[in-house]
Amino acid sequence: MMNLSAAAGVMAAAEHYIEFPKLGIRFDNVNTSVSIGSFNIAWYGIIICAGMIICMILGMLNCHRINLSRDNLTDYLLAAIPSAIVGARLYYVIFEWDSYKDNPIDIIKIWNGGLAIYGGLIGAAVAIIIMAKIKKHSILDLLDFAMPHIFLGQAIGRWGNFINQEAFGRVTDLPWGMTGDKIDSFVVSELKAPSGSLVHPTFLYESLWCFIGFIILYIYFIKFRKGKGEVLALYFFIYGLERAVVEGLRIDSLYIGGVRVSQLLSVLLVFISVPFFIDCRKKFHRDTLLSVSSEATRTKLSDLADKVRTEEIIEDENSVDVDSETEDSTVSESYNDSLEDNGDSSDKDKAEE
Repeated sequence: MMNLSAAAGVMAAAEHYIEFPKLGIRFDNVNTSVSIGSFNIAWYGIIICAGMIICMILGMLNCHRINLSRDNLTDYLLAAIPSAIVGARLYYVIFEWDSYKDNPIDIIKIWNGGLAIYGGLIGAAVAIIIMAKIKKHSILDLLDFAMPHIFLGQAIGRWGNFINQEAFGRVTDLPWGMTGDKIDSFVVSELKAPSGSLVHPTFLYESLWCFIGFIILYIYFIKFRKGKGEVLALYFFIYGLERAVVEGLRIDSLYIGGVRVSQLLSVLLVFISVPFFIDCRKKFHRDTLLSVSSEATRTKLSDLADKVRTEEIIEDENSVDVDSETEDSTVSESYNDSLEDNGDSSDKDKAEE
């Protein structure tokens, strides 16, 4: 997020405006904060909080899709949100260290600007991974679930840049070029361009792209996801592609060795996303085959066990029959022997008579 205070000067009493001249659209009295009594609340913060609330409500409605309870989701949010803020700030400070090394206390003054989305994503991901390890949940399941909601949060949050007149791009003649009182001051003092020059509304490019990305990922997550990690891979591709292009238009990029950090990271994400998606899909098919094979094996073993049990029952029945026949034969022989003994005894008696 760019800091325009030096370029804009002291403009507290000035009328702020934002304009798209070629489209005939103008917003007057665009204040960066709203006053409630003696408190001033930044519109940027209000918009970010509104985005978080909308995403949390949507998440509560969908967490059952990964067998996640609302209580567990709340735990993840309580860990991920502050981690995202810390990560976003650290990412920015690391690549703008020259602006903070003489006054380290300024690092905590996030209200003066200086948050980076990639740092926020990294911070949130670290928190989710740690929590998932503790709660023994699938990390890829959780990240797949999170990415559509993150896209929506980004789409909403970018309008805070619109209110602040920041995160815009270089000078352009396109019909949708924008300007504003702060933008014009920056363009004249820093870009040495004529007053009234229009700039790319890169905040709008990203907001629209993220909203489209949200729709794509949300539908995919609900209807088409098969393997774990597929939605995360799609986020890498869709957002990485957009950011790689739009970052090249911005004038407030963070650099390392003359290279735009976010643009480099975006390109890497695009290249990683394709094999990552393919691997997720292959793993799904492999697990499915193993599951089917295991089920078939279990079925065969069950059938074999049933067959063995049936044979044992038949053998037991045959054994009982044989034992019964033997017993009957023994009884019959005993009876016959008894009759013979009785007959012999009778003959003997007659002979004695």
